[in-house]
Amino acid sequence: MNDLHLRYIVATATLGSLTKASQELMIAQPNLSRIIQGMEETLGISLFIRSSKGVRLTPEGKRFVDKAQAVLADIDDLEKMFADSPPVQQLFSISVPGVTYLTEAFARFSAGMTEGCEFTCLVRATTEAIQDLAENRCHLGIIRYPFREEQHIRALLEEKHLSRELVADFVCSVLVSCDSPLAGRRSISLKELDAFIEISGTDSVCSETKDDAVPLRQRMFVSDRAAQFDVLQHNSRAYLWSSPVPQEVLTPFHLVQLTCSDNPEVYRDMLIYRSDYRLTALDKQFITEVVQSKRRAMPS
Repeated sequence: MNDLHLRYIVATATLGSLTKASQELMIAQPNLSRIIQGMEETLGISLFIRSSKGVRLTPEGKRFVDKAQAVLADIDDLEKMFADSPPVQQLFSISVPGVTYLTEAFARFSAGMTEGCEFTCLVRATTEAIQDLAENRCHLGIIRYPFREEQHIRALLEEKHLSRELVADFVCSVLVSCDSPLAGRRSISLKELDAFIEISGTDSVCSETKDDAVPLRQRMFVSDRAAQFDVLQHNSRAYLWSSPVPQEVLTPFHLVQLTCSDNPEVYRDMLIYRSDYRLTALDKQFITEVVQSKRRAMPS
């Protein structure tokens, strides 16, 4: 249980609507519902009575929210108590996959950096990010994996005592140059990609990884995201599997985003942090930027 989840529940109770609360909190409604359900399961009570008109507190929920408001007031008072104290160094550290909407979120977040802040952003694969948090090298992490591996990842996170919150579920897009023969298409098939060069790197799991899917001569390994985009921009025969990318990022690189009609694999991006870690103001600010960046890249 952390104060962020308490604030989510108090806001839902105050607004009387999951829809209004999710909009106010800038969190996806399914995520908010999952957090409330998880709290109910942990406590063994029902917090809300749900109906077509919204939600209202149960008697147990009313007692919980009254206590939560008191706890949050104490937290706010404690923070105010030290507000006029000499500033201390603020640390923010995260381990993430090198994908566009997350790096965009970090860039926007870092624009607000003030004196006394130290930011660290490590580009890691999923297992490396989990290890970074388990060994206290980072406070936050975002991991990416195919949904079919959900049970394995969940067990691994529990073993490492890491909490998790869903960021996004998505199907990969195909990025090509505006000059590509495929650029005029809205949807393509896996077979059509055989004649083109796949750009692959260690920073993404969104790729056809079967050895017989694409001949070795038709695959190019480029680990840096910016370099991948440069190659795409200048090589009309290349393509890149990617999570959805905001249009304002595609335009400067003269790239087009396509769907693949017979590639139904669903991927999941998950925020993780140690179960005993309390999210800081900087953490919450970054999470807000991630939510906004995800909405630009993956509008519902």
